[in-house]
Amino acid sequence: MSGARGLARPARLAARRSGPFARRLPEGRASASRLLSGFRGKSSAVIVDGGKVPDDVVAEMARASGQHERPLDVLAVGQRGTMAALSALAQLRQESQSPTFTVSKIEQEDIIAQARPGFRVDGHNNYRLNVPEASLWEKVPGERVASRLMVGNQTEVMPLAKAIAARVKEVPEGGSISVETTVGGRDERRLLRVSRLVHAVARALHWQVSPVDATRPTRPFRCAASLVGDQAPAAADGQGTVSPVLRVEVVPSGPVGGVALSVPAE
Repeated sequence: MSGARGLARPARLAARRSGPFARRLPEGRASASRLLSGFRGKSSAVIVDGGKVPDDVVAEMARASGQHERPLDVLAVGQRGTMAALSALAQLRQESQSPTFTVSKIEQEDIIAQARPGFRVDGHNNYRLNVPEASLWEKVPGERVASRLMVGNQTEVMPLAKAIAARVKEVPEGGSISVETTVGGRDERRLLRVSRLVHAVARALHWQVSPVDATRPTRPFRCAASLVGDQAPAAADGQGTVSPVLRVEVVPSGPVGGVALSVPAE
């Protein structure tokens, strides 16, 4: 995935579409930037740090979005905030519908600008989860998964991001892939696995919506989160253990193989 150059803000996409080498977006691929920022109405924001538990985040998201009548930016701060935010999103359901969202890196100053006075942001593992209003939620995730990628303690971000990008490009229309990790075990390793999962998903999406070469096909996607039980191998006494699994389902848009964001000028 030689086109990766780190994570930039989605707003850079508009600049890439102009200039002598870009003519227009192909029909039916109207704006990849809408995937990241364009729901109806203005988004409210909820900041989720390590001091919040998922149930409280669920309640706060409902209040901030008018019971999910408006879009919402969930700003996940640090590894613990990311875990709490995803766990909260995994709980959201309305009449068998759940939210699909986008994931992007967010700068420290962008979080501080929306936080209470004195709020501190340490480190760079911070993400914006852009969640639509409930009228745009989709069926409960998991039913359309074509393949799975598992994240372990040794999984690295770049190879995982490349695998996500490669698989999402070829998944059949209406299908998806899932990126999964167990959320049991030691706290430090659990948080690291989740952080790497989210980082890889954000990087893979960035490549789709802001490629270095906009004339090459890309395939943007949205995500859905769920927590499921996973039966571990039976122990010596014959008793199996259930380890919860965080599943981030990656749902592509557009045709198999992707579509270029722009076409070369003739």
